[in-house]
Amino acid sequence: MSGGDAALDDDKRLQNIINKLKKSADDAHIKEKLEKDLKKNISPKKLTSNDAKVTVDYPDGTKKKLIVVKKSLFCLNPTNRLRLSILWLIEWKYFDRFVMTIIFINSICLAAYDYDDRDEKHPRNQRITRAGLVFTIIFTIECFFKIIAYGLAMHQNAYLRDGWNWLDLIVVIVGWIEMIPNIPSIRGLRTLRVLRPLRSINSVKSMKDQIVSLIRSLG
Repeated sequence: MSGGDAALDDDKRLQNIINKLKKSADDAHIKEKLEKDLKKNISPKKLTSNDAKVTVDYPDGTKKKLIVVKKSLFCLNPTNRLRLSILWLIEWKYFDRFVMTIIFINSICLAAYDYDDRDEKHPRNQRITRAGLVFTIIFTIECFFKIIAYGLAMHQNAYLRDGWNWLDLIVVIVGWIEMIPNIPSIRGLRTLRVLRPLRSINSVKSMKDQIVSLIRSLG
């Protein structure tokens, strides 16, 4: 073997060693990052003086451990029977299914509504408007329940700390405003009824996570 070939082989071996070292360094970096993320996700959160731990039990034997504000609306302790009952209800899996069913029925009504009939002379539109009052009442009760359970805004898990809940709140407020009679300028708010189906995003955690990930990737 000539001296040139030997030098070339040495360069190749050296390059292979360098590549292996780089790969090892990259693997170590990835492993370190994964360990940090895993530790961050599974390590228990430190409770502050404003936090309270609550456990809700369900008939099927499942339990949910929650961290909530110590005093919701500055007056309701975690041991308050009303607050505990509401927490039990809104964390129940069937509660989300009920809300999703209401949103689905509401969406069907919105699709059947004739938006050219601004004065609601058609009987079908009149029935849908009356049904809309029922939907608005249900969504309002849900909103109040969540505020009582989680607090309004002064805690990390409070109602208004979740951006999706702002959408729910806007839907509720618009729903009540559009009920004000004999105000022509407010009738245009009825077009905002199309926001109601978007509430389903907030009710389905997997869908909400995908939407959030999509928005972050676009940023």
